[in-house]
Amino acid sequence: MTAAAGIRLYGGMIATTGNQDYRSAVSLGNGADLTTGIGSGPGITFHSTVGDSDGTGLTVNADGTAQFDDAVGATGALGYLTVTASGINLDGGAIHTSGVVGHGANGLSDGSQTYNGPVVIGLGTAAAGP
Repeated sequence: MTAAAGIRLYGGMIATTGNQDYRSAVSLGNGADLTTGIGSGPGITFHSTVGDSDGTGLTVNADGTAQFDDAVGATGALGYLTVTASGINLDGGAIHTSGVVGHGANGLSDGSQTYNGPVVIGLGTAAAGP
């Protein structure tokens, strides 16, 4: 999906059986839940920034890979980021949420950032709370 003025996702769930590919900047409001099909390996990719206008957050559930190619929360910190995928690639700069990042029992988690699946962190990527 590409939009000259950016992509606005305001609440609710977007569920697909195939890939979700966001090529423009994404602005969130009222939380968003993005899910791809089960068993067929589709993924979710953000090629540009992801920001939050009201401090809620984003849940990503991908049967395949979840890919973040640019900063998350730079234009508005996410209240939370929860990512579950067979592979998670953080390759685009800082990830800003409104909580403090720590290590949970099932991966990197503190209630505001949770990663369920193998995580690859690219150069220049950092996870940050307030």
